[in-house]
Amino acid sequence: MQTKRFIGQGNGFITIIIILMLVVLAYMGFLSVLSGQDNIKLSNTMLDWNVKFYYLDGRGAEFIAHVDKLLLNAQTRAAGYFESEAQHRFTHPDLPVYIQTFIREGYSAAQGSEAFVNQILDMLFFLYADRELERLIDFYPGVIITAPREYINDVFSNAHALICDITLTHPESLDFHLSITVSVNSYTAFRQDLQSGNTAATRFRITGWRWWQSPVVVDSAPTRLWDRMLNLQ
Repeated sequence: MQTKRFIGQGNGFITIIIILMLVVLAYMGFLSVLSGQDNIKLSNTMLDWNVKFYYLDGRGAEFIAHVDKLLLNAQTRAAGYFESEAQHRFTHPDLPVYIQTFIREGYSAAQGSEAFVNQILDMLFFLYADRELERLIDFYPGVIITAPREYINDVFSNAHALICDITLTHPESLDFHLSITVSVNSYTAFRQDLQSGNTAATRFRITGWRWWQSPVVVDSAPTRLWDRMLNLQ
C-alpha cells in the first residue's frame, strides 16, 4: 500500500511539471507572437520612412536643379552686360539708377580695369539672381530669399550675399519635411573655379540639407521621430 501511494504521488508531481511546462511554452509563444507583431510594425514604419525620405530627397534634387537653372540665367545676363551696355554708357533700364550711376562713374574712373569689372559682374550677378530666384515662389510658395538690402556695399563686403531657404513637406504626411539652405556663390569665384580646372564648380553652395518630422506627443513629452542632418562639411 505504501508503494502504491508513492507511485500515485509521483504521477501527480509529473502532471504538475507538465502543466507548468505547457504554461511556460504557451507564454513564450505568446511573447513570440507579440514580438513578431512589433517587428512587423517597426518594419512597416521603416519602410514608410524610407518612402517619404526618398520622395523628399527627389523633390530636393528638383529644387536644386531649378535654382541652378535660374542662376545660369542670371549669370548669362551679368556676363552679357558689358558687351551690350558699354556702348550705351551703362544706362540699362532694368537697373536701379544708383547702380547705373555707380557703374558709369566707376568704370570711367577705373578706366575699365579688370578688378572693377569683376566687382560689377559680382554685383550684377547677385542682382539678377535675386530677380530670377523670385520665380521660385510660383513653384515653391514657402521659399524664403534673403537678398542684400543695398547691392553696392553689401555685395562687395559679402561673398555670399544671397541665401535661399525652403522647407518641402510630404503631400500625404504633413509632418515630414526636408529643409534646404542654398548660398549663392559670387560670379568671379565660380569663374575662377572653372578656370582652375575644378569640374565640380557650382554657382551656389548647399549649406543646409535636413530631413525631419514635426514633434509629436508621447507620454506628454514632445519627441522627434525622424530627424537627420546631412553632413555638408
